[in-house]
Amino acid sequence: MANAYIICTTPRSGSTLLCRMLRTTGIAGAPASLFFGTSLAEWRRRMALAPSDASSTVQLRDIMAAAHALGKGDTAVFALRQQWHSFAFLQAQLALLFPAAQTDLVRLTSVFGPLRFIYLTRADKVSQAVSYLLAQQTGLWHRHADGTELERTAAPQLPTYSYEAIAAAVAKLTEWDQNWQAWFNMQGVAPFTVTYETLADAPQAQIRDILEQLNLPTQVADSVEPDVARIDDPRSREWVERFRRDGGVAP
Repeated sequence: MANAYIICTTPRSGSTLLCRMLRTTGIAGAPASLFFGTSLAEWRRRMALAPSDASSTVQLRDIMAAAHALGKGDTAVFALRQQWHSFAFLQAQLALLFPAAQTDLVRLTSVFGPLRFIYLTRADKVSQAVSYLLAQQTGLWHRHADGTELERTAAPQLPTYSYEAIAAAVAKLTEWDQNWQAWFNMQGVAPFTVTYETLADAPQAQIRDILEQLNLPTQVADSVEPDVARIDDPRSREWVERFRRDGGVAP
């Protein structure tokens, strides 16, 4: 049985669906973006810890203890979702906490114990980039399976198509994926890879495969239903097709 795992990913790769389904199994921890952001104060707010004037080292010990408890939920397994764009700050803080440790992997295991890594990626980078930009522009990031809003970060507004913005997002998301792959290689980590496409097509099968990788009972996956809708509306499809035409690529 796995004691801990980290889902390593980038935005709009299906991580919210994956995390919610794994949490619903009741045996695979409570994966969430506990280390989102680039300040200890933000981490403390996310973990419902009171503000503190203590030293960074003291705060980090409190934060890591709280994260360990939150990531386990009511299970014996710690789980974490980590986006690349906030990983550098986590690396830097762990280096402060464990100055004698030689690698990121040693520092992570010093906090959370032996770790498995799940690499969640999306093959269609244009669709991922369009989804990312639409979420940023409209403020709507996720819907429940019944269509009601699950996560909104800003008031509704009409989005504006931009070839340049989509191209920049494709480049950024591609770079973040490459950074994860380089980090795995540097740390000697062999992650279990899941793609957005396979997760969207067969979510229960993917949960079953992950539970098997974690040496957890797989049969619970059959009773876990997806509760996050796939945001694939006419506008997003139109933007993908338009971007490919503008770039001289067949839809």
